[in-house]
Amino acid sequence: MVKNRKYIFIFILIFLFLSISITEAFADKYYYDYDDSQSTDTGYWDAYGEDRPNKPFFDSWDTSTVNVKKNSNVSFAFDLIKNDDRSIIIGNSETERIERVYNNPKEYYGTILKMNGYVESSPRTLYWDMFTTVCEVKITVDSVPVDVIIISPSSIRLAERITVYGYPCGILYGGFSKYLQIVGIKK
Repeated sequence: MVKNRKYIFIFILIFLFLSISITEAFADKYYYDYDDSQSTDTGYWDAYGEDRPNKPFFDSWDTSTVNVKKNSNVSFAFDLIKNDDRSIIIGNSETERIERVYNNPKEYYGTILKMNGYVESSPRTLYWDMFTTVCEVKITVDSVPVDVIIISPSSIRLAERITVYGYPCGILYGGFSKYLQIVGIKK
């Protein structure tokens, strides 16, 4: 019996180590921390203090590249969505032709977009941090491929039509595919 406890304890330690390693590898590969040290704007904390003003923050988005693996827009959009109330996000959303956003996402940084699309891939549940679950899913909106990171998702099924409210963060390049990257919520 004592031997079995020892093996169970070792198994739990290995499992925890592997799950942390996989999570860190995913975060290193896809997401970057927002670093405003190079920025000339007032900075993250001035813009998002306790008395957060209700205004767009176009100067806080990383416009150096549209490649989401090289800019910090996914982390920045995640913070915006996580710290806002759902009703504010939905109430401030705009409907825009998705082709325009796909062709020039920099023009739409800081704009909350509303889009309806069909789920094309099985949702992947991920853990952003200790307290937040996110779901990454690929959808098609008017024939445009969109990779959406949904914060605190409800159930999502393959081929389901969903409505997403979120910030465009740039373009996600993967193999021969190119997706518009959105971070947002599902209605």
